[in-house]
Amino acid sequence: MNIKLKILFSILMITALVFGFIHIYFPAANYSFERLHIFLFNLCTGGSILLYYTRGRREVSKTIMFFFLCSLIYAFSAFLKIYPITILISIPLFVLVEKIRIEKFSFIPLQFISPKEPVSEKFHQASLLCLSIGIVMAGLVILNNEYFKFVTMEKLTLNTFFLGFSFPLS
Repeated sequence: MNIKLKILFSILMITALVFGFIHIYFPAANYSFERLHIFLFNLCTGGSILLYYTRGRREVSKTIMFFFLCSLIYAFSAFLKIYPITILISIPLFVLVEKIRIEKFSFIPLQFISPKEPVSEKFHQASLLCLSIGIVMAGLVILNNEYFKFVTMEKLTLNTFFLGFSFPLS
């Protein structure tokens, strides 16, 4: 990873950290800065780094650049509660993650049950699966909570659910 990319991700993570605490000093009833913190830190930076690592190339590919840009749009549209954009941008995000996962591993994650596969590779694939599943599920929760109301649960709030984007990086 070159120095420019390290600086970009560092700045984005510092910005995410600031948004994680900004609600303490500047409370806003209509906006959730914790949500922006989660997306910038985990989805934008973490997801892009995970995909970059998975590709294993020195240069950042156009696919990863596109993921990074889409994840920024996703982050800010979800923060601003412009959910139609958030839902629409979920589709290319999911496709990009799965494209890279399938290139590296396979469509069906059979490596999970293979005793020959190193544990680190199993966790690597699991993190990619968690990221793509999280993107899909977040879109479904937005559709449910904001539009359809099929399922009403106290714990199924968007802010709580969006914490799931931290699992692939854990």
